[in-house]
Amino acid sequence: HNTVVSNYGGDGVGIYVELFEPSTVVISNTIIVSQTAGVTVTSGNTATMEGMLWGNDAWGANDTDWGGDGTIITGTINLWEDPGFADSLADDYHLGGGSAAINAGIDAGVATDIDGDPRPVGPSPDIGADEYEFAAHVYLPLTLRAWPTAPSASVARPLRYLPWRAFG
Repeated sequence: HNTVVSNYGGDGVGIYVELFEPSTVVISNTIIVSQTAGVTVTSGNTATMEGMLWGNDAWGANDTDWGGDGTIITGTINLWEDPGFADSLADDYHLGGGSAAINAGIDAGVATDIDGDPRPVGPSPDIGADEYEFAAHVYLPLTLRAWPTAPSASVARPLRYLPWRAFG
């Protein structure tokens, strides 16, 4: 569960797999966008990827999603969609409500997100470092009555309706 955005250090590769001995790296539930190359794997190394969001032409497409002389195995979940970040202009890479990453990941045995929030919240984990929190707001009318101070008083008082919010 990672989110890699606009890594322009070095040659602009989001994730670079290179070791002096053969290695196998598993990358799951990861957003990699706005890179020169999303994942580069050097000779003798293997990267297995499942549950990936690569961005699209409208937002964050990589020049190349993956490459290199190593072995690259892509799984069945590869999304080329807008990551739908909350506010990328302010470097807030939490998922927004319309993100294609929501409920699109695989169970990788990760129980919390980058903020320590539980995951998954929905039927499947989200792709990326953040698990989107659904904020349910229920608005109910609240009726308040003004009662007379003495039982014998016959004072008519209007009812008032105030909005009430419940967070869940």
